[in-house]
Amino acid sequence: MVGGWSDGDDDAARSTTTTESTTTTTEATTTTTQAPACPAVSVPDEAQEVTELDGDADGDGNDDELRTYRVGEEEWHLQVELAADGGSDLVLPTFGGGVGLIGGADVDGDGTDEVWARTGSGASATIVGLATLVDCTLERVTFPTGELAELPIGGSVGTASGLVCGDAVVTAYTATSTEGSTYEVVAVTYGLEGTALVERGTDTTTVEATDADFLRYTSFTCGNLSL
Repeated sequence: MVGGWSDGDDDAARSTTTTESTTTTTEATTTTTQAPACPAVSVPDEAQEVTELDGDADGDGNDDELRTYRVGEEEWHLQVELAADGGSDLVLPTFGGGVGLIGGADVDGDGTDEVWARTGSGASATIVGLATLVDCTLERVTFPTGELAELPIGGSVGTASGLVCGDAVVTAYTATSTEGSTYEVVAVTYGLEGTALVERGTDTTTVEATDADFLRYTSFTCGNLSL
């Protein structure tokens, strides 16, 4: 008898295919525009004698715009416009002529530039002052008494003054003629602590007007700035 042969396994092998569904989720991206950390500043249309120089007033490694300008006959402004947007504007108390920006220099070695400006003049001297950016506000540097730190540069033949920055201190010199070309030089060293110039020491020497160092006692040098 001819018939089909079986090995006893009645279940045929079956092949099963499983399809997995893939779900793709797209998340919405929200872009938030952050407001400048400091208020916006600008130079008024009526501003005169505008002077601009670069300096790093906030210590972020980028050049900010340092400015002085005049509004009207006598109102002088000192202004910082930050590279990070915003800035600060300060009305600059002045007396006499010769007002204007000198520039930025790191006086205390903290990586942030303070701002030097000419704030007036006397009979034969230029008066310089200093400001620093605290948070978003330009503040004038004072002495511990609260009096504005106004320092004379230059002077007459009999008496002259100078200023030098270095080693995170400011040294102010007063040279007074004692006899002929001989001068007594008083050097007062200050450290900048916050917004105050605090006296740290005094030294007195005698020099000749022909001395190679005499110029420093009658001029202004701070970083790359000079008068």
